[in-house]
Amino acid sequence: MLNGYTYCKHHMLKSGRRWQCTKSFQKCLAYLIIDHNELLVIDNYTFFKRGTIRNGGSRYTCSCTFSKGCKAYVHVSSDDIILFSNTEHCHEPMNYMKISDGSYIKV
Repeated sequence: MLNGYTYCKHHMLKSGRRWQCTKSFQKCLAYLIIDHNELLVIDNYTFFKRGTIRNGGSRYTCSCTFSKGCKAYVHVSSDDIILFSNTEHCHEPMNYMKISDGSYIKV
């Protein structure tokens, strides 16, 4: 669950796994991407794996933690379930473009 919304595993990408909002049948376009290279993308904000939490899960912090002092973070279980999050950022999201191999680059 993230910000009161739930997501389910949708499909594998070359670079990771895409999670679709469980309300996609109601035309919701929200999604998450958890990258094999320890990158998490939520609403065009990127989070990098910064450590572990209890029970083998991971803590992801906003990629602007050091450059802009952003305090946003996400806790993900070892089963790729979002356990807890603070997704309030002090900056605008980055712009990304999907390229032919399925990965994303910053624009």
